[in-house]
Amino acid sequence: MKKNISPFVALIFFLTQLGILHAADTCLRGFNVNNWHLSPDHSGVFSVYGSQTLGHLKPSFRLSTQIAGSLIQAGNPVNNQTTDLMKTLLTSDMAVAIGLTDYMDMGVIVPVIAYDRSMNVDIQQRFTYQGVGDLLFDLKVRILKDRAKQVGLGAISRLSVPTGNDKNFLGSSKPTGELGLVLDKTLGSFYLASNVGYRFADKVTVRNVISGRNWNIHDDDRFIFGLGAKYSLPFQNRSWALSASLVGSVIANDIKKISTPVLVDAGLQKRWNNGGFVEMGGGRGLTNAVGSPSYHAFLSIGYGGGFAYRKKKEKYPETAEGEKIKRTLYFAFNSDQIDPKENDQLREIAENLAQNENYNVIVEGHSDSMGSKRYNMRLSQKRAEKVKQYLIWFGADRNQIDIKCFGESMPVATNITFEERAKNRRVEIQQIK
Repeated sequence: MKKNISPFVALIFFLTQLGILHAADTCLRGFNVNNWHLSPDHSGVFSVYGSQTLGHLKPSFRLSTQIAGSLIQAGNPVNNQTTDLMKTLLTSDMAVAIGLTDYMDMGVIVPVIAYDRSMNVDIQQRFTYQGVGDLLFDLKVRILKDRAKQVGLGAISRLSVPTGNDKNFLGSSKPTGELGLVLDKTLGSFYLASNVGYRFADKVTVRNVISGRNWNIHDDDRFIFGLGAKYSLPFQNRSWALSASLVGSVIANDIKKISTPVLVDAGLQKRWNNGGFVEMGGGRGLTNAVGSPSYHAFLSIGYGGGFAYRKKKEKYPETAEGEKIKRTLYFAFNSDQIDPKENDQLREIAENLAQNENYNVIVEGHSDSMGSKRYNMRLSQKRAEKVKQYLIWFGADRNQIDIKCFGESMPVATNITFEERAKNRRVEIQQIK
């Protein structure tokens, strides 16, 4: 015998499902508050861009995850109480950048909303949401290179495509654009960066899509700003760095506390010679504004970026007038690892190259005669390449460094005793002015 479903039960089921669907957003027409994104080319400090570029067709990849709390707290005109509209936001950014020339980068950022815990103000019910935020397209041009007696200068632009959800404050209803300037400077172990710019956006007043009532929140064209600082720690070849940043924005024609989010973060960075890196840190908002979180934490991993490239200049011949310096580094048997005691002289050479772009060095790799000639040639190449990597990490431009490999063919001592073989396991650096 078939059981008939009561029309009343069916109506209750329909209304329940409608309520669940209706609760999938805030019930407000809003704007994007998810505006904190790490630079896709890994320049600068966190989301504060640097003037460095990747080099022609050089790539950079990054995956970063961040969590933030209480991004939107505002007075609810329905019940005259303060409402925590966005309680928790967990996002992951997938970013890729590539150098178009030696002076230009292009990057793409895809924000993925992994977890959004917000409030539907119409039925006063919490909900969770997953989706995609607004796609971001960046373009950066380096105007001046950060070098001795000169600051780095660049120009940046950003286009935001409305693929996010404006009812959850995770997207805009129309495209937005940004234009800005970058200033940065390296001072020994310290690096400073600053960004200023202007964001073009349609004026949006937050309103309830059911009742039509306006909230005391709006968005419009904004001035944007950022400051960043980094200190390279004096151990493990300065591959660790402490970093801090301050970023924010303010509506251009209506400066109010509730519409001026400011975020401060501090963290740690680790970079490897092969181009891999990891960043982690956290902080909080400094103002009680929409988009200014009560807490913030992030973790990022990636590859590439962080150095500037340019076309090779004509080398000075060995008979050129000027200073010629030769340095020699020695290696353990069957090893390409650099003794940490050599870091000071490598740093000195790198700083000299960074301050004098017309200087160049030739890095010559050698080995003893133990093993086959073919193996020793490869070993001498590894030693020379490792020295080049260290010089680049300490600030030299890779295009100022040439490599030559000689294997066992150019000994400076016989290979009879252990002591004599040790003298042949070497890399010679010849600097030409």
